[in-house]
Amino acid sequence: MDRPLIESKRSIVLDIEFVNIDVATADADSAASLWQWVDETPIDINLRNEFLNNGIRIGLVSSEERFRERITSLAAQKDVLEEFLTSASVASDLSRGEKRIPMRIGKRYELPVRQPIEGNHVALARVGQQTIGRTLQNAQYLMAIRPVQATGQKQIELSLRTEIQHGETQQKWVGSDSAIRIDQRRETWPIPSLDLNLEVAEGDVLVLAPTWPLTGLAKHMFSGQNADHQPEMVVLLIRVAQVPTAIDRI
Repeated sequence: MDRPLIESKRSIVLDIEFVNIDVATADADSAASLWQWVDETPIDINLRNEFLNNGIRIGLVSSEERFRERITSLAAQKDVLEEFLTSASVASDLSRGEKRIPMRIGKRYELPVRQPIEGNHVALARVGQQTIGRTLQNAQYLMAIRPVQATGQKQIELSLRTEIQHGETQQKWVGSDSAIRIDQRRETWPIPSLDLNLEVAEGDVLVLAPTWPLTGLAKHMFSGQNADHQPEMVVLLIRVAQVPTAIDRI
C-alpha cells in the first residue's frame, strides 16, 4: 500500500470535517437555514440537479463565520453514554470528527463517508431519468478526491467522484518504474453522473449534505445510527487549507 504523504509547503492540504446532526431534531426549516451561507452556483446547474435527484446538496461556503455558527447550532451533542461507547470502540455507522490530508497532483484519495454496511445491501442511484439498483455485499459509500492541476495562484482543480466499494478485498501485483507493490482493493460501483470537477482556492470550503427529508442515494450514504443506536445524518465539509505557489512546488 502507498505510504501517507508527509505534509510540507509543497503539499496540497485539505481539512476534512464530518458534522453529525441528530435526525430527531432535524426539519425542513433547519436544513434549509444552513444554505443561507452557501453558494451553489459555482456547480453547473445540470450537475446540481443530478445531486439533488440523489438527495444531495452541494456548494461553496460564502460566509464561513455565519455558516460555522449555524452548523454548530445544528450539530448533535454527544451525551455521556455515547462518549463511553465511542471510547469503548463501539462504532457508529457514520464517519465523524476531523482529519487533515496532505495531497499531491494526480493522486487519488478515498474518503469514506460511513462504515461498511454488513451483509447484502440494496443501493439505489438516480442516473438521469433512470433509477438503478444493485445488491452489494458489505457496501461502503465514499468520495474519491483527486487534485487535477494547478489553475492559478493558490488555486487548483479538484475532482470528486461518488463511489460504493463492495465485496471482498482482492490483491494483485502492481508495477511501476520504481517498484512492484501489492495493491489491495475491493470492487467499486462508481456513479459517473455525479462526477464533479471544481476550481477552488485556498480557504474555500466545499459542503456536501443530505436534503431533508432524507431520500435517494443520500439516505444510506449520509445517514445511519450513532454508537447509541440513535439515527443521525452527516454533513461533509472539505476545506482547502493549503495550495502551494509555483515557487513552493519547485
